[in-house]
Amino acid sequence: MKPATLAIWLIYLLVTCDFAALPVVARKPAASAGVLKAPCVTSSSGTKPPVAHKQPELLTTAAGAVVDDYHWLRDDTHQDPKVLGYLAAENSYSDAVYQQLQPLAAQLAQEMEGRLGQVAAPLPVRHGPWWYYERQDLQQRFWVRYRRQVVQETAADGTLQDQDYEPAWITSASSSSGSDADTEGAPEEVVLDPNFECEQHILAGLNSPGEPGSSSGTSPESCDVWGSTVSPDGTLVAYGIDSSGSEQYQLMVRQIGTSKAMLASPIPDTNGDYVWAHNSKSLFYVTRSNITNRPDQVWFIQMSQPGKPVLLWQESNPAFYLSISSSSSGRFLLLSVASEVTRQVLLLDLLKFPAPSPNDWLDMGSRQQGVQQQQVGHWQEWLFLLLVSPGTPNGELRVAHVSKPHQHMVSCEWWLQQPAAFG
Repeated sequence: MKPATLAIWLIYLLVTCDFAALPVVARKPAASAGVLKAPCVTSSSGTKPPVAHKQPELLTTAAGAVVDDYHWLRDDTHQDPKVLGYLAAENSYSDAVYQQLQPLAAQLAQEMEGRLGQVAAPLPVRHGPWWYYERQDLQQRFWVRYRRQVVQETAADGTLQDQDYEPAWITSASSSSGSDADTEGAPEEVVLDPNFECEQHILAGLNSPGEPGSSSGTSPESCDVWGSTVSPDGTLVAYGIDSSGSEQYQLMVRQIGTSKAMLASPIPDTNGDYVWAHNSKSLFYVTRSNITNRPDQVWFIQMSQPGKPVLLWQESNPAFYLSISSSSSGRFLLLSVASEVTRQVLLLDLLKFPAPSPNDWLDMGSRQQGVQQQQVGHWQEWLFLLLVSPGTPNGELRVAHVSKPHQHMVSCEWWLQQPAAFG
């Protein structure tokens, strides 16, 4: 929670509650002890709260027939003028009532931000011929992602070795401004600046059609950038951006170094999961339902044909949610299909299929009620499946050959308290 938001809630609790029952601890004689009573927030002159009208509707539920007077407020399309109008009226009333608290909220937020210490920057991570790292400069909301090429040096025995890279802010306390004072080695390159992307996104008005609200849908404070993923060849970065707070990210792909957009238009309604194919020319992503906001589809798109995405998986069961990732080896795409009590993982061999189809999924374990966890690992020619179920609450490890993922054998049972340590 941001300091400004926290300040608003603190003030709200203080000025809207009657603390008559709380005695003040007096420093003088007990006779002077009083009772603390905070003033109430007073609404602006002529401002009245909106009242939602009742519109009875009979609903059939598991508990029987129920009459819901306010069912008309449910709008899964986010386009009903009556619902949007009522929400806008509530927002206007709230803004008018709490306008008197803004100066105090700003003062409290400034004080809280002044007490926050500088967050230590994460260490660089090696991916291919690059060092990747992040840095957050002062007055920035998001961490900016940078990279430098790995520099090789000649060792004493005449062989070439990679030079370790330590940004200046790790070893020097003088870089309190957050800037990189290290001038040695390869030049620094910006991979993705979420702060800039949000600014451009808001200015361009790229909100998805049907997003609720007006001002709330274009507020810089609600903008978020998620899922930045660099292609294996290091030339492209895929990421999602959302300025409505709905977590329906618009997929964008840019060329690193030039910021050239690789898609004619952003792909809407994704969940922020993006995985590159080995050729760096294709991308996998997940989209959400416009009605329920449930991640329910996996797609494959080629950069040469961005207008022709291929649907690889459609999850029709409303209890299950989809997410994708890549194995640590990078060979397999992992599709997690999960509900509250059941989980299944499917695989897609990224080396075998240059253009995958819905029939190419590999299933190591069937979807069974009560299988709470399935984790898949890959090493050389072997696949490892960790199962956690009511019959094996501490985990069961199974092994199968890559060519025969269904024919697995039980390797051992993990009598561990933390089965998530696998992988």
